[in-house]
Amino acid sequence: MATNSTDFLAKIKKLSDTELRSLKTEIDKELTDRENKIKQAERKQRDMEISNVDLSVRLYNILLDARIKHLSELQQWSKKDFLALKNAGAKSLKELEQAMKSYDITLKN
Repeated sequence: MATNSTDFLAKIKKLSDTELRSLKTEIDKELTDRENKIKQAERKQRDMEISNVDLSVRLYNILLDARIKHLSELQQWSKKDFLALKNAGAKSLKELEQAMKSYDITLKN
């Protein structure tokens, strides 16, 4: 491993200032892209919290009573599972499916 590091450093020392600036720009861009992807994933997860989703009070309470905190948890649920919850019916199911669709997730078949 030390040889690889030494070889790498030797190659970097041979680069011109222009090449070094270009390499730094590429590395900075890659880091920024990765940071943005992480932030986007964190934002999406936060947005999927049922308290942040535009749900009716009825559906929100149904999910709260079932101890569901994120829409993504419902990917493991079938329609039958959801409809078995207290106060859940066809209207609540339709609303839930629409909310989940906006996050590209669905109930399992």
